[in-house]
Amino acid sequence: MNTKSTKHIGPTKNILPEYLVHLKQYFEQLHRHVVSVNMLIIELCHHNSKYMSLSLQLLGKQIVRYLEEQCIIFCCVTCVAQNHHYNAAVITDWVGYINEQIVSGKYQASTIVNIDETNIDFDLTSATTLANKGEQTISIHLIGSNQ
Repeated sequence: MNTKSTKHIGPTKNILPEYLVHLKQYFEQLHRHVVSVNMLIIELCHHNSKYMSLSLQLLGKQIVRYLEEQCIIFCCVTCVAQNHHYNAAVITDWVGYINEQIVSGKYQASTIVNIDETNIDFDLTSATTLANKGEQTISIHLIGSNQ
C-alpha cells in the first residue's frame, strides 16, 4: 500500500519582523489611548504599501499572534460617560464662552458648525483596547468628544 504524507511547516508569515517591531513601538507610543488591531493594520499599510494587497483578516491574525508573543492582549474599556454628571451652570458658562468667542472673532454663520450633531467621532469608541498582559488598570486619554 502506497501512502503519501505531507509535512506542515506552520503558518506563512507575510509580515517581515522589522515591521512587527515597528508595530510594537507604534503600540507603545499610543499605549495611553485606545489601540486596536485595525489601527495597527492601517499603520502597517501606511508604513509599507505592499501590505495593502494582502487580506486584512490575514494581516490581523498575524498581528494578533505577534502581539500575544509580546504579552500584549485585548482588554475591556470602561465607558467613562457612564460616570459623568451634568452640571447646568458649567454648561451655561461654556455656551456663553463659545458665544463670546464667536462675537469677538467676528465669525460668519457659514463658518460655524455644531459637531455635536454630526456622526464624526474624535475618540475611538472601541469596547476593547490592547494592553500589556498583567496590567491591572488601563488609563485611556480621551479628548471628550464622545462623553
